[in-house]
Amino acid sequence: MSVAHDVCFVGLKCYDLLSGAEVPRYLGGVEKQLVALATGMVEAGLNVAFITYDHGQKDVEQHDGITVISSFSQDAGLPGLRFFHPRMTVLWSAMKKANAALYIQMGSGSETGQVAMGCRGFAGIRRQFVFCVASDADCVADLPFLPVRRERALYRYGLKQSDLVISQTTTQQKLMSDTFAKPSAVIPMPFQGPSEHEFKAPAAPDPEHIKVLWVGRIIDVKRLEWLLDLAERCPEYQFDVVGTPNTESDYSHGLISRADGIENVTMHGRVPEAALPGLFMQASVLCCTSIIEGFPTTFMEAWSYGIPVVTTFDPDHIIAVNGLGRVVNTVDELATDISEVCADAQAWLTLSDKVRLYYLENHTLNAAIPRFMSAFSGVSS
Repeated sequence: MSVAHDVCFVGLKCYDLLSGAEVPRYLGGVEKQLVALATGMVEAGLNVAFITYDHGQKDVEQHDGITVISSFSQDAGLPGLRFFHPRMTVLWSAMKKANAALYIQMGSGSETGQVAMGCRGFAGIRRQFVFCVASDADCVADLPFLPVRRERALYRYGLKQSDLVISQTTTQQKLMSDTFAKPSAVIPMPFQGPSEHEFKAPAAPDPEHIKVLWVGRIIDVKRLEWLLDLAERCPEYQFDVVGTPNTESDYSHGLISRADGIENVTMHGRVPEAALPGLFMQASVLCCTSIIEGFPTTFMEAWSYGIPVVTTFDPDHIIAVNGLGRVVNTVDELATDISEVCADAQAWLTLSDKVRLYYLENHTLNAAIPRFMSAFSGVSS
């Protein structure tokens, strides 16, 4: 059976980004990275398909040259049975409909095993499977983001069955090899930031009016409480928080309630995609308070606008080694380093130029897509 598509992405939460929804219902870097990668492959001349959740759209749609195929809705089926039907069966049906030479899935979970099974014949086809690491947590033995045993088992199966694993950092590559005895290729993921003609160089911040931006899901590993501690400690700064919890919890409710009582914190919640560039361009720094990440899309996004990062997480030590911002370990250090980064206008502008150049050299579509194409060519047929 000849293939209809060169590559098919399985990114169930990506429909809103693909269709251009004003406010996507899912907030996550994986979704943005996969859509950017798919867009780059279309621009490179590949026939690209994308499988998403069923949100009531048509079974097959075209968006910017990508064939978007719906699978199942999140709440379809009977509890206890829907894990197999419709989740597995309809996903495999969508994979067969895509009829691609190669299937790509990103981030540890049940989907990893389900897509691997589909590529091994359960979807009525036998095709190649590429797994992309989303977080360092995908590479450690206890798989902290997968609390359910079935999810862990399916992920391990899918990882074992993959024809190619792509890591974003050498740290992930080493962890993947040490933990799962699985080799991987290191390729930075792309982000679609402003092009050369769209880019407007940011102005240096006024040290008297520093604006700190925080973007992410409100979950414990992101440690929004550190930013709120910082806001209470630095009432002269303005803090903009973009994001919501994907799942409500006592933790998220407590933090949102606390933030509402801090005058210099603005909780934006889930904002339209069109509003994000303005928030980045107005920021003095992007602040990351996470315990664990992969390679944060927010870093690429900030750098694409020339905004430096002050962070508790440094993937592969690239921020420290390349001087792309500051790496800290405490709230006190956050306060000190943000102040120092913003104190000298000329030094900030030099840093802005450096982070923009790093983005251009590593994370644009032009920089990333040839590396992926080369890796795919090495996957056996």
